[in-house]
Amino acid sequence: MSDQAAVDQPVAEVFETIMKQDSSTRWFICKLGADKKSLVTTATGSSWSEFVDSFDDAEVMWGCFSVHGVDERRNVVSVRTKPVGVSWVGSSVPPMKRMQAMQGSKIFNDTVGGAVAVRLSATEKGDLDMKDTAIKIADCGGAHKPSHYDFSDVKLSLADIGKSVAGDGF
Repeated sequence: MSDQAAVDQPVAEVFETIMKQDSSTRWFICKLGADKKSLVTTATGSSWSEFVDSFDDAEVMWGCFSVHGVDERRNVVSVRTKPVGVSWVGSSVPPMKRMQAMQGSKIFNDTVGGAVAVRLSATEKGDLDMKDTAIKIADCGGAHKPSHYDFSDVKLSLADIGKSVAGDGF
């Protein structure tokens, strides 16, 4: 579900919003503005399925989803935000419009900076698999993995994604 107030915000502000652990907005999608020199936010929401569904097969778009790595040990809970950046060139984008991907990617990367934990490239919605994304996040993390990855409406444990939890039993 798109939050119209967030859609009207600059991309950098929406990115800051999704990075807050208490925010109900967990993702945004943007595309090149009419001036071809800026990005405009086109959709925001909370669930992974909404995020994936919001990419348009006829558009060049970029998006970011804030996954929470939640570590529950004894009576302590630690949450680390793991933003996932997506570069999308829809399967029915005409060849001339595909050239926008390079220009927009630079603007997107300048906006979200080095904060993105995982970067994905996609041309169809099947490229954006939640479990595969969680595996990529786990693979780029440190030695101490979280108990689970929270995608807002779905939680995936390390066992769910086929990662060893041996030696991690607190």
